[in-house]
Parts: sequence; C-alpha cells; structure tokens
Amino acid sequence: MKNLTSIEVDKNNKNYVSVDGIVYDKGKTRILYYPSMKVGKIEPVSNANTSNATNITSYTAPDSLTTVGYYSFYYTYHINKVVLPESVKSVEEGAFGDSKISQIYFSGPKPDFAQFVFYGLKLKLYYPKEHPDWDIDKMDKYNASSIEFIEWMPPGYKIPIKTSTIVIIVTILC
Repeated sequence: MKNLTSIEVDKNNKNYVSVDGIVYDKGKTRILYYPSMKVGKIEPVSNANTSNATNITSYTAPDSLTTVGYYSFYYTYHINKVVLPESVKSVEEGAFGDSKISQIYFSGPKPDFAQFVFYGLKLKLYYPKEHPDWDIDKMDKYNASSIEFIEWMPPGYKIPIKTSTIVIIVTILC
C-alpha cells in the first residue's frame, strides 16, 4: 500500500467512507488510512530567500474526528503538517510512525497516546497555550527521534482560567 494516492469506498458500504481518498469509519470519528503517496493541501511558505522557498503540504482533520487510528499515517510521504480538532480523544499505536510529518497541531485537551505514536519522527508538536491537560514536563517522546513542544492558539481557542486565580481576585475585592 506504499504507492496509493487515493482509496475510494463504495458509497453503499455500511461501515466505512472515503473523503478525498482518505478512509474513515462511517461517522468520520476515526481516520483509518491516509494513503502514503497522497499529496496534502499545498500551503505556500514565505521565505526571505526566495530561491529556497518551500511549500508545506497539510491535512486538516474533520471536526467530527475523535480517534487517529492504528498506523493511519504510517509511511505517509507527502504531508508535512497535520491539524487535529479539539474533539480528538485518542491517538492509536503507530499512528504517525515512519512518515514525513514534521508538524502536528492539537487543538484541545491532550489525547490518550498509545505506544510508538511518533516512531522515528523529528517532530514539532503544537498544543493549546496554557491548557491544563498538557503537562509537557511529563510527556513521553513516544519513540520519536526528537520532539519540540510548542504552544499555539487554535482558532477560537480561549485560554482556560485557573481557579486559583479567580479565588485570589475575589479575596482582594472583598
């Protein structure tokens, strides 16, 4: 399956669906397979030295996605960036392993990660700014070659208010 650019699921299939050649469960809550040779959406990147300008190819998951399936991006060669919605709750074993993905953006709470999720990757992992579920000091590398953790502000994201801060403000005002 290393040469696939697209998979089409019969529209009468009761369990699976394909959207733009990517396979999901019928409710699009779990991505099952992103074809290894499928080219993602091309995003131009500005570079001061135009002779070295490059493009990023990306995949943005549907808002309905809750699970990144078992080895679903394994050996994916033509996307660099994956953007996952706030709804993602779990990332299964080997989901991004041995791919060319170099940036993954999480938009919500830290999901449950299985083993070998980032196997062999040199990765920039973006997580929501000041989200209490992301304790970077306790994060495992999940077999990545290297991971750089970076805070970001997903569209529409509001930084969670810490309860201790509210108590202090109320005490001062009384």
